Formats: sequence, structure tokens, C-alpha cells
Amino acid sequence: MAFPISPGSRPIAAGTSAKVLFEFSATTFNPEANAFAYGPSPDGQRFLVSVYADENAEPTLNVLVNWQALAKKGATAP
Repeated sequence: MAFPISPGSRPIAAGTSAKVLFEFSATTFNPEANAFAYGPSPDGQRFLVSVYADENAEPTLNVLVNWQALAKKGATAP
């Protein structure tokens, strides 16, 4: 869920009109252990979500080469 905020106000004011960002069924999470089924990207534009694959989907394998250089630059894979 996302809420509009007014960061310039003190204290920060949060709006009341929530917006659904996306829907998914989590495989597991444990807030007490800081273990969640999702995580935001550093730029806040995407989420990494742990979900079960569709059992009818074709399996895929993605190979990222030269990942060390990308990691040093802070780049993102396409």
C-alpha cells in the first residue's frame, strides 16, 4: 500500500487515501526475525518478491555475466 505524505510538515503528515501497489501471496514472512517475502530496491522504484512460480510456466535460467563490475558501479541488470 502507498499513502501520500507531506514531508515538509512537522511531524510528517500521512494521507488517508491508500493506493494498492501490487498484490501477491507471500510464501512466508516473520517480522520478528526481519524475514520478509519482499524487499524494495535501493532506488525505491521496484520490489523483489519471493513467490511460487506458475507450475504451467516454462522454466527459465538467467545468467548475468560480469556481475562484479556491475555491482561496483551500482548498475542494474536489464
